[in-house]
Amino acid sequence: MKQTAYVIYGIRVDIDPRSWVELEESPGQCTNNGEVGYFQAGLHDRSMTFLATECREAVPGDYAVIVPGATITQDRLEAHWRLAREAERLGCTIIDGPGWIFVVDES
Repeated sequence: MKQTAYVIYGIRVDIDPRSWVELEESPGQCTNNGEVGYFQAGLHDRSMTFLATECREAVPGDYAVIVPGATITQDRLEAHWRLAREAERLGCTIIDGPGWIFVVDES
């Protein structure tokens, strides 16, 4: 089994992306272009689904400082709005977020 860690900016949702096949416009995978995309990670048999505007692999030796309660920029407020709107459009419930989420994927 391979483990990879990711840091994403987004929300965890309670939906399986396979259900989006029926939608005319389903979100694509997260591409770090600021648009909302989906991201799946977790244990190989219990993946979690996220909607995210940023997703990066956590590389050994890298670090980031994330300050809880820091001033939210206009860009972050707009990302929150886009994430919530996309979750509503897809008919899913937000479990966690919005915020920076660290997740380890096992495949």
